Amino acid sequence: MSTDGQTTTTEKRSAISPSGREARLWRVLVELCGAVDEPKPVLPARLEHLVVEFDDAYTAFVEAMERLPSESQFVALQAVDRQLAAMVRAKDAALWTEAALRGDVRWSEAGRLARGVIEAFDWPARRLALVAREAPGEDPGSERSSASANSPRNAPRRDP
Repeated sequence: MSTDGQTTTTEKRSAISPSGREARLWRVLVELCGAVDEPKPVLPARLEHLVVEFDDAYTAFVEAMERLPSESQFVALQAVDRQLAAMVRAKDAALWTEAALRGDVRWSEAGRLARGVIEAFDWPARRLALVAREAPGEDPGSERSSASANSPRNAPRRDP
């Protein structure tokens, strides 16, 4: 809290950090944004894993909702789900490469939509870099990467 007794915008934002299933979804969205925005190399298997992990986190988040999100929040979430599902349905092996991640508009759109969800939920932007750095790598023994056993091309998808 500031010295005059008023809460600053930064302090308000840090007070609404997601937890539980929201935090998992937030981390996946941040990682998706980072994969699209950052020039570091990304393995194709990591792209597939990220899409599967989004689907798992999104499903768990929706199934455990105690209250409905706002219409704009839900629309933003559905947009990311539709974009990634369309990419999976395309069955285009070239889409799951680092070159596609850097140059295909579908990945750019996925990143833009993921940022839209983060903004719609008003999740704290100042912690996004920290969460992205904590995102798991290709560790097959980690709990978060257990969903990568199935390629997103083989994963069952919900129709919106």
